[in-house]
Amino acid sequence: MSAPSSPSNFSGADAQCGCCAGVSVLTPVDAINPPGQRSLSARVGSQARFMESQLALLSQAPALQALSTRERSDPALALLEAWAGVLDVLSFYQERLLNEGFLRTATERRSVLELARAIGYELRPGVAASTYLAFNLETSPGAPLQARIAAGSKTQSIPAQDEKPQVFETLAPLQARAAWNAMPVLSMEAVPPHWGGTTLYLAGQSTRLAPGDALLIIGEERRLQPDNENWDFRRVARVQLVAPENPGVDPQGGYTVVTLDRPLGNHSPTVHPARVQPRCYALRSKAALFGHAAADWRAMPRSLRAAFLGLDDPDDSKVNIQTQPEWPAFRITGVSGDQETVIHLDASYPRITRGSWVVLSRPGYEEVYEVEAVQEDARAAFGLAGKSTRLKLMGEQLYDKFNNALRETSVWGESVELTWAQRPRSGFISGHELSLAGTEPELEAGRWLAFSGHVLAEREENRVLRRRLRTGEHLAAVELARDERSAVFSFSNGDRLLGHLERVSEVVQLLRQDLIEGRSRLLLASDLVHDYLPLTLRINANVVAASHGDSRQMKVQAEVLGSGRGSAAFQRFNLQQKPLTYISAATPSGTESTLELRVDGVRWQEAARISEMGPRDSRYLLRRADDGTVSVIFGDGHHGRRLPSGSMNVQARYRVGIGSEGNLPAGQISLLLERPLGVKEVSNPVPAAGGADPERLEDARRNAPLTVLALDRIVSLRDFEDFAAAFAGIGKAQAVWLWDGEQRLVHLTVVGLDGADIAPSSALYAHLLAAIDQVRPAHQPLRVATGELLRFGLSAGVRLQPAYAAETVFPALRQALAEAFGFQARGYGQSLAGSEVLSVMQRVPGVERVDLDRLRAQPGTSVAGPDGRLRARGARWQGTQILPAQLLLIDLADVRLTELSS
Repeated sequence: MSAPSSPSNFSGADAQCGCCAGVSVLTPVDAINPPGQRSLSARVGSQARFMESQLALLSQAPALQALSTRERSDPALALLEAWAGVLDVLSFYQERLLNEGFLRTATERRSVLELARAIGYELRPGVAASTYLAFNLETSPGAPLQARIAAGSKTQSIPAQDEKPQVFETLAPLQARAAWNAMPVLSMEAVPPHWGGTTLYLAGQSTRLAPGDALLIIGEERRLQPDNENWDFRRVARVQLVAPENPGVDPQGGYTVVTLDRPLGNHSPTVHPARVQPRCYALRSKAALFGHAAADWRAMPRSLRAAFLGLDDPDDSKVNIQTQPEWPAFRITGVSGDQETVIHLDASYPRITRGSWVVLSRPGYEEVYEVEAVQEDARAAFGLAGKSTRLKLMGEQLYDKFNNALRETSVWGESVELTWAQRPRSGFISGHELSLAGTEPELEAGRWLAFSGHVLAEREENRVLRRRLRTGEHLAAVELARDERSAVFSFSNGDRLLGHLERVSEVVQLLRQDLIEGRSRLLLASDLVHDYLPLTLRINANVVAASHGDSRQMKVQAEVLGSGRGSAAFQRFNLQQKPLTYISAATPSGTESTLELRVDGVRWQEAARISEMGPRDSRYLLRRADDGTVSVIFGDGHHGRRLPSGSMNVQARYRVGIGSEGNLPAGQISLLLERPLGVKEVSNPVPAAGGADPERLEDARRNAPLTVLALDRIVSLRDFEDFAAAFAGIGKAQAVWLWDGEQRLVHLTVVGLDGADIAPSSALYAHLLAAIDQVRPAHQPLRVATGELLRFGLSAGVRLQPAYAAETVFPALRQALAEAFGFQARGYGQSLAGSEVLSVMQRVPGVERVDLDRLRAQPGTSVAGPDGRLRARGARWQGTQILPAQLLLIDLADVRLTELSS
């Protein structure tokens, strides 16, 4: 500031009195305001300056030259001092009023509101949070299989500590079905016998299999062609029982994983396992051929051998073991009476039945036969006698391979068919295509689907498991822990890995479905955000959009605003309840009110500005006062129709409730205030998000000028950014040109208020994209993505000035860091240097010296000292994909401050 020059001092005797010594005119003060200031300096003087100026001017008036006293107790000077105080107050408020006349310097909300309104911008009234509600219907016997949930159905949240319950209402009608409560996806896959396989999956847990048991895998091709070799005889090496996923609902569920002693099929020559309707049989009994227990012919006395041969002379050469090393006719045909397709077993085996399978095995060779006939029999041969089971077999190589192997041959029989089971699908369910476990032909395109299931937690311990699942390595079993926070994954090779799980949900819209192989194949409108474990994923199709706000009694009876008077121009009515609910919409402002206004039963439409209203238009304006009161303003006959005269003919229905208090976590909206018949429960599978409080002054200062930059049309790259930044619910936006390998496109990175994430399935994301599409060139490729939020922490030692205490300085340091590196202060792609941190901390009163030990990015690397730099990158093409811009913000919970003693 500078003061005007003082008038010339009087000379002569009057100057010798000393009454004017050192007194000069100090007002008005010339104020110099550099550009970009947050406040204007415009006071022409203070009380002291006004007093000094009056005293100086007092000496210049000839009529007052006799007033030579300068004692403040003098009544004349007291009067001047009082006026100096009056001028001081007037100049103070004049400066305040001047500041309220400019958008940058105004401090009163009403001032910003009126200044913005002068350029056609209304302060954003806030926006109601939106979410999706998933309904579950009753499944008990006698309950209706379907239910209709009307638009406007009310639900309520269960408040947490120090919270109030919030009402949400559905935005559209919903036809719900009990079968759609929790549809399973195709999580199991059939595993037919394949060449080289060593694992079988059998239904149930009561197969009674144990290591060493015999299994036969055979198909219809062997029954139709007895010489077909597509079959396998294997022994059980290991058995694993897998419990049912839900024992209370399906106690007979579960399955058995059997590991074989060797792979299926054969290498040389190459023989494949069964291919046509393959079946698995457990061969419960192991038998021997009749005669296998006959005494060793060679160890018998010569006299007995001679007697058995019908010879009188034991020394006959025929008795010699070199000539006759075995019992005469010691063959299968020797027992069966030369019937080449008949065998006799060593005992009675009543469970071997006609049509069953038996396997004959001797060292180096195995063959399977179908039992054509069974008969209980008695045999006496080779010095043995007893009961036997006579089997007539159908097959090949019986005579050639087994006739002379009476002792070496084992017979595996009593074949019991085991039912095939399915193994867990490996990999993850992701992308935009998946199959249901069954078929749901009634699912129509456009329906919202809620996906809920488990994913592998982002932990280092899951790294190996994630890689093995992603490569499709075959799973044998997945055993979910009771708390559902972990699971044991058993692989076909016997490996067992523990996985740490997280439960997540999301909502995606159905584009269409196809019926393929008796199952519904779903095509989604967008890719799933998460990689789900197939076994735990469930889909609820009873989903509808909802938003925060309560219609209260207006759902039944409209609120009467008043009576129309045709003679009145710009008739105005106030809504009786507040705050009026605004919901996210594909409009330039990003919101639309829930007000439904009718005059004489006919609905009138809202206009954004008066210039849009023609003389015949049944439209009205909404004006929101600083206290949240909403006024409805009608036309004057030139700009909008006047209201027709009538008694209480202006009525309104609307909802009440808005702001960030509607932003609720998933699962908190669970009370049914209205329960349609058959509806059991409700929940929000995804968080209620997008709720924003009425626009803050700082946001209004930034957004109001944007409306006259974009002017509700998008041409340039900057227009994309300005339009998105002014959209309700958007906190920051950045638009850049990118090349995706095929074309140049506009990439727009956005984030919600205070850094809130914007899900692609959210109403805010869909409405932003739709609003942009309405005003941008259709030929310009565009991609919209949510920015990547990075956090950083720091460690620093602080030496305080002697007069200050850490109890007061450290909170001030944290506050300064929050303001300098919080959401409002940082931009996309803005990196951070240690010197910036030092500069902010050093300016805090009481700080003498700062030693910055380390900056930490989360997650990521750490850098030390003021020369370190944490990098945040803009949107870019990397490898084969576009990555969004990064926003680097401070995490106060990771700020470590210590006091230095020297």
